[in-house]
Amino acid sequence: MKQEFAPHELALELKRLGFDEPCLGRWLVITEWEAPTGEVRLQLGTDAEDYDNHQFHAPLFQQAFRWFRDNHKHNGIVEGCKKYGFEWCIYPDIEYYIKPPNNFNTYEEAELACLNKLVEIVKSQHQREMKQAEPSNDMCECKVPQLQIKVSENGTYAYCTKCIRTINVNEK
Repeated sequence: MKQEFAPHELALELKRLGFDEPCLGRWLVITEWEAPTGEVRLQLGTDAEDYDNHQFHAPLFQQAFRWFRDNHKHNGIVEGCKKYGFEWCIYPDIEYYIKPPNNFNTYEEAELACLNKLVEIVKSQHQREMKQAEPSNDMCECKVPQLQIKVSENGTYAYCTKCIRTINVNEK
């Protein structure tokens, strides 16, 4: 069953990009006396709503693909066969596609590579949007704001996770 879930490294990247949807499980960072040991385990069952630094959502692969499609308009597709290998394509807004330079031996390898590329694309978009925003000193009450990007139907917003103030990055 574990192979149906995005690996914890990918799930953590999705969390950083704003993934916050109910899942069939969660990743737990094992701690000893509140000190992380580095071990990460998948816990199946109902997904808890109150997360701390030691746990985060464990999305299924198809859930991650759907999230990129619905929230970022990037449709990742894996195609091919065992005999000739597998490849992935990404169709952003159905205008063009990106293909990797080589084929993968298994569907799962291509699926993971496609999701990693989607993370890279969205991170790059967020960085460009943050540069455009150029937050001013009065945007945040914190001396060192910790900004995150949030995409909604009304546009893209940067917000400080300390004081929760937001700025509009770009209108849709």
